[in-house]
Parts: sequence; structure tokens; C-alpha cells
Amino acid sequence: TRKVPFLGRVAEKLLQEVLGVRTGGELLEAAAEAHCLFSRGRADQLLQVALGWCEKERGGDAGAMQKGISFSDTFGSSDEPAALRRQLWTMCEGLGASMLAAGLVGEKLTLRLKDSSFEVRSRAAPRGAAIGSAGELYARALPLLERELRRGGAAE
Repeated sequence: TRKVPFLGRVAEKLLQEVLGVRTGGELLEAAAEAHCLFSRGRADQLLQVALGWCEKERGGDAGAMQKGISFSDTFGSSDEPAALRRQLWTMCEGLGASMLAAGLVGEKLTLRLKDSSFEVRSRAAPRGAAIGSAGELYARALPLLERELRRGGAAE
């Protein structure tokens, strides 16, 4: 039985081992530390649950914090770097618009590429400043694409 509702085993263990937190009251006392241990959104969510304010009880979902968003597109094979850069920009525009509509800002960006032999490669950008606009997404994703192009792996 969990002392803090809607808390998974991993988060529960982390709270117990790092902060010595086992109950909602202890979690409230360790609010500042929780904000250092978890992302801002997750820490806020945990503290709301500890206060007894829970969306799940009101028909919502306590785990409704969106952790990711994606945008994918299928397009023809291209060995032309300029065409791939244009496609990347188009996808960044689409993802940026979706993030804006959802009120989201990202921390991590992963570029997934599929080549003509259907091999899928995922490349992650190092964490940095928050990203949310098409320009910020493109600035973070372009070096990943360029690196793949230098390796000879034109994507589709």
C-alpha cells in the first residue's frame, strides 16, 4: 500500500531513499527538495497529491502531465541534403505549432530517422535550454541530421 497516492514504485523508492519521505505530510515538508529531485511539473503534481488535490478523484487523471510530444511524417527517398533540411524545418514547424497549442516546452529532443532499407536510427540532442518554437527545435535537430548526413546515412 502506497502512502503517497498515484506514486509508482520507482518514484516511491527514490523519495524514501533520497529524501526519507514516506507520507504525504513528509513530502510537503520536503517540497523544496522534491523540486530539485524531480522536474518542475512532476514535483508540482506530487505536491498537489500530497495536499489532497487530486484530479483523478474529480474524474481527471492524476498522471495527466504530458511527458512527451512527437511529430512524424513520411516522405519520398532523398539523397539531397537541402531537401532533407527543408523537410526537417517543415516538421519542426508542425511540432512547434503542436507544442504551442498544448502549452508545452521541451527539455530533450530526439530525431528518429528511417533510411531506404527501413533501418531506424534515433539520435538525441544534449539537454540544454528549454525548446518550444520551430526555430529552437530546428536549431537543436539540425546538428543531429547533419551528423547523420556526414556518416552517409541519408534519411527518408
